[in-house]
Amino acid sequence: MDNHTLWLLRLGYSAKQAKSIEKTGLKKFLEQSFATKVDSKIPDFLEDSPKSS
Repeated sequence: MDNHTLWLLRLGYSAKQAKSIEKTGLKKFLEQSFATKVDSKIPDFLEDSPKSS
């Protein structure tokens, strides 16, 4: 197995992510990981729940 892949597996990344990291670089991979949009909409099942003031 490739040393690069082994180190990334030790750090907790999957083999699929290791290929992506090797291709794009760690910095770019992490930037893309953290560039997700956060949805702040309240889920439907919590719409009618009591609100604290």
